[in-house]
Amino acid sequence: MVRAVGFVLLALWTSGPAQSDRETDDIREATYREMFRPSSKEDSMFCLSIYDKDPSDALMARFVGNSPTVRKGSECEPLETVPEAGKKPSPVAFATYYVDRPGDTKAEVLGAYFKNGLNAAESLFYLEKKDGKWTILKDGEAIKR
Repeated sequence: MVRAVGFVLLALWTSGPAQSDRETDDIREATYREMFRPSSKEDSMFCLSIYDKDPSDALMARFVGNSPTVRKGSECEPLETVPEAGKKPSPVAFATYYVDRPGDTKAEVLGAYFKNGLNAAESLFYLEKKDGKWTILKDGEAIKR
């Protein structure tokens, strides 16, 4: 019985909730935009997920008109390791995981990106809310895989 409860708790922790209140969406948006910054002009599309789930429609609406186009993770083709000659590169997949709120004006988010199956990294992002807007203070050291 104890073992079964442990497995259920582990499954809930690793799959995570698809948190989607407005404040959490504000935090996730700032984190995604920070992860977009170093992207290449050759990137064809960005695909977003929260854990392994799609972001809410409300969060996705914030990226309308973005270049490259931003889509929900489920709307993207699987990532190819190396694109064929003359073919656009695979989309870049971005994910956010837990959002920790140690206070009303502080947040931490674990974020990651995956590109062409050859590049991946995850970082812990530290945010602060100033004048009603969430901004990245710093990101932790990337864990490259």
